[in-house]
Amino acid sequence: MQYLNAGASGYLNKETSEEEMKNAINSMMLSGKYLTQNVKDRILDSYITKKPTNPLDLLSNREIEVAQLLIKGYGNLEILELLNIKKTTVSTFKNRIFEKLEIDNLADLIRFFQLYYDE
Repeated sequence: MQYLNAGASGYLNKETSEEEMKNAINSMMLSGKYLTQNVKDRILDSYITKKPTNPLDLLSNREIEVAQLLIKGYGNLEILELLNIKKTTVSTFKNRIFEKLEIDNLADLIRFFQLYYDE
């Protein structure tokens, strides 16, 4: 989804069959675009459920700010000093971030930001 949001006209993954590659090339020549059925399904699902295609859209500005500091390696004490908030507030933000993104560790948070965050 991130590539489409960035302006890509099509998408194939590295495990695409030869037949699907042929279909994609033909489609690109005819219409200038091609999406796998999986990507089409994800777009339709997000439209029907009104769920954002970028999960980071679920986070508030402050949650994004806290997440960025966590990714940079700051601990809770450093974050509370930088943002001038209480320690419990930092923990609350961290819990909300992980809950909204349905993750449970910092490595997953880093991956989300690598995939979806546009500065």
